Amino acid sequence: MDRQEAREALGAMQGATTKFGETFDCPPWRHAVFGAVMASLVFSVSLPQPWQVAVYVLTMASLVIIVRSDRRRNGVFVNGWRRGRTLPFTILVMLFMLGMVALSVSGRHAPFPPLRAMIAALAAFACGTAMSVVWQRIYRAELSKSAGL
Repeated sequence: MDRQEAREALGAMQGATTKFGETFDCPPWRHAVFGAVMASLVFSVSLPQPWQVAVYVLTMASLVIIVRSDRRRNGVFVNGWRRGRTLPFTILVMLFMLGMVALSVSGRHAPFPPLRAMIAALAAFACGTAMSVVWQRIYRAELSKSAGL
């Protein structure tokens, strides 16, 4: 491969990255589903056995559905733990969610999930949904920048 071919190949790759960044737009329901997954994980730790395991299994099954849906819609599933500008934000999201889990788990032995577990789950849903939108914006900006825009 000579220099001209290499430049053309690089240009084609940058064009594909730009096009993918322009089309990578999750619908609002996808962000809400992410928030719901986070909320169910947070809430599940406050439940007694076997309910905790049942909710956890259902949540993990929903993640499989999300991955398949993303692959069908976008052709790929983009992992939040990927290297790049999104990683620090992903870590921040997980630290927040761990705080919500700690709040929720503190009522694990109550006969019914305590109010703080429900509040933690609602906060996880709202913040998870909003954080999904922000994560997408960071990712799209990163794609645009890597494509030389």
